[in-house]
Amino acid sequence: MDAEKTQNKRILVGMGEFAVSHNPHTLSCIGLGSCIGVALYDRISHMGGLAHIMLPDSEEPVSKISNPLKHADLGIEAMLKELLKKDNGINTTGITAKIAGGAHMFPTMDKSSSMDIGKRNAECVKKKLKSLDIKLLAEDTGGTHGRTMNFDLTTGIVSIYIHQQETIEL
Repeated sequence: MDAEKTQNKRILVGMGEFAVSHNPHTLSCIGLGSCIGVALYDRISHMGGLAHIMLPDSEEPVSKISNPLKHADLGIEAMLKELLKKDNGINTTGITAKIAGGAHMFPTMDKSSSMDIGKRNAECVKKKLKSLDIKLLAEDTGGTHGRTMNFDLTTGIVSIYIHQQETIEL
């Protein structure tokens, strides 16, 4: 086989976006601060999706929702629908999740629950996953540092890179 054809292809997922694909792809979110990366995976089909969630649920006071995908409740649901559509042989019972991000990036700001967007994002993501009966297998959330998240659809491994620290696997 041609080495170029067998190489793992990387798909970057920007803020307020998601991507759904299959092996041998890697889905990546770069620069997760208070944002949350949500990886959904079906280990049988090696299909998965990665969302880059920016804000808690869409019920928060927002003047207009310009991009529903940036909200935890709407973005995760849209990604799940796309995942189920792309591989109609899977159902939600076989899908699991891993999440990363949700940092408190501005330590000088008030850390009250209303100002800690990272914590609120993490809480809303977990609440949405639970409402969809998707099991959360692992997470790396909180803290005060940004992360890069890489999701290998061949293995289901999520690698988290934190600047000047060891890469961890979820």
